[in-house]
Amino acid sequence: LRIHDNPALCDALENCDEFYPIFIFDGEVAGTKFSGFNRMRFLHESLEDLDNTFKKNEGRLYTFQGNAKDVLKGLFQEWNVTRLTYEAEVEPIWEERDLEVEELCREKGIQLISRISHTLWNPSDIIDNNGGTPPVTYNHFELTTSLVGSPDRPVPVPKLSKVNMPVSDNFDKKFALPSVKELGYEPECKEQTERINNWLGGETKALQLLEERLKNEREPITDGIMLPNQLVPE
Repeated sequence: LRIHDNPALCDALENCDEFYPIFIFDGEVAGTKFSGFNRMRFLHESLEDLDNTFKKNEGRLYTFQGNAKDVLKGLFQEWNVTRLTYEAEVEPIWEERDLEVEELCREKGIQLISRISHTLWNPSDIIDNNGGTPPVTYNHFELTTSLVGSPDRPVPVPKLSKVNMPVSDNFDKKFALPSVKELGYEPECKEQTERINNWLGGETKALQLLEERLKNEREPITDGIMLPNQLVPE
């Protein structure tokens, strides 16, 4: 749920005539049908932030509810889709869903590109290079990753202003992000509506917190109070 360092997004925009960013609420949260209010609110704030980013570039985030395969099947036909890209989940619980989407794309002759960038390495590559089992110590992990090679470098931030993102005339009624309440979630206690620490979801807040953290790290290094790790040339 981000614009920065998003390989799947960059793949979607390459040689693209029309781009439709979508999110599907399929009734699952981290592999379970049950989620607390705080977790859903954080997800909602993240999606709202993403929608605002697209708004600034004359687009919107389309949202849907239902089975991913069923939703995509209808969109492929309605939007005349030729390419689908997405960030693949590394958790085994999502494998069945992703396989269904892959099969649908093959049936419809649609180019499918999936990327793994939530983690530095593809967990499957780590396991494959470790003889089919996960490394169980950090030293073992370091040895395995040395065989895989360095992680991919971050990709550039795409220029959304140069992409055509059509917005449907009935967007607000049919495709807009539903409220947390409309998704079926209510506060479980008054403390959830009177937060002491307001941990806001979304990339905008995340980048702000990152910059604040880097500033705190930068000052003691500049003052010589703390030294960063350094690579010693051979």
